[in-house]
Amino acid sequence: RSLQLNSKSLSVQKVKRTNAVRWNFLLEDMKDRRRVSQGIGKALASGKKIQKLSLTFGWDAKMMSKDLLYIIHGLKRLKSLQRLTLDISHGFLMTDVGLYYLMKGLTRLHSLKSLSLDFFYCRLIDTGAFYLSRDLKILRLLKDVWLELYNLDGGTEKGLWRLNGSFHRLIQLESITLWISNCDDMTDQALSSLRFKKLVSLQKVSLIFSDCTRLTDRGIRFLTQGLKGLPCLQK
Repeated sequence: RSLQLNSKSLSVQKVKRTNAVRWNFLLEDMKDRRRVSQGIGKALASGKKIQKLSLTFGWDAKMMSKDLLYIIHGLKRLKSLQRLTLDISHGFLMTDVGLYYLMKGLTRLHSLKSLSLDFFYCRLIDTGAFYLSRDLKILRLLKDVWLELYNLDGGTEKGLWRLNGSFHRLIQLESITLWISNCDDMTDQALSSLRFKKLVSLQKVSLIFSDCTRLTDRGIRFLTQGLKGLPCLQK
């Protein structure tokens, strides 16, 4: 059974009876963020049957890390969850602190097979990439990963190196999408960190670097080298 909700239809009883939930929140829904976030967290905590979950807070410029904490409290209790989509794009006040607690919560979801995180236009720095890579590798059943990050300031080369190391621990990965936008610290050398040859199950790779002004054709050659040796990669 699938359930689609908004802030006005938050219901613990409805969530208890379903295995797939999709919440889309508009700006007018989030006038009382604390109430809505607490309501989501409470409802999720009761959803022991949920296997698929989509939460969209796109274009909520005032969404903060502390609002996410209430949601994570319920999210980490979803032991049956297999697919998670979380969209906080344009959350200008969202910082690495939110990503830290989110990833800590996700490490408790041992059934998770698909993860999509959209942090486009959020105030993340390279510390956020560290939290992401450190805890991502714990989710050993992941087959599909979709990550969108924006304007990672400082140490991007090391951040990609750590993220690539996490991918190598996820030996069941079949699909990777990595979208990094507006990152002036992204260099050709940073792209040389991406190597996928150990991921023998990998079938699809999408690497998107938008408005990363320091990248050149040399970086593309590094990426090509990193994709060699994958016999099951779709052409």
